[in-house]
Parts: sequence; structure tokens; C-alpha cells
Amino acid sequence: MPNSKMLHVGTGLTADACEVLGAPRAILLTQDANGVITLYSHGFKSHAHINSVLSVGIHANLTDHDRFVELGAAGEDAARVALSL
Repeated sequence: MPNSKMLHVGTGLTADACEVLGAPRAILLTQDANGVITLYSHGFKSHAHINSVLSVGIHANLTDHDRFVELGAAGEDAARVALSL
């Protein structure tokens, strides 16, 4: 869990992103040098809604990754895995 200053900064950045992008809600994920992942959000009413949005984001990311693998643009490790399937 980030300290209160970092929590304030992360929450502020997420709110700023909403304003700049004209979006009612945003999620910001960060990972520090120790691998600790922190989630910041703005505009959501519940964790269930955040989880729903994150699951759609994971699906979109995996779909993009699959497309990059098919195009040969996902790197050597991904190509090896794709060939082994």
C-alpha cells in the first residue's frame, strides 16, 4: 500500500486523466521497483465495476497480443510459444 502522499498523487493523476480525456472513470495501475502493484481509480462506485472494466481490459490486451503474435511482432518468446501450440 502506498503512503498517503503517493496515494494522493496517484488518485490525483487518475482524476486528471479523466478530465483531460473527457472520461467519466479511469484506472491507473503502477508497479514499483519491488514489484508491488498499486491500483488507483476515479469515478467508480464499486469494486465490482472496477473489476468488470479490468477484465475487459485484460481481454483487449490478450486480443492485441494474439494479433501481434500472428503478425510476428510480439517477439521471439511469443513466436516460440505460438508455434508450440
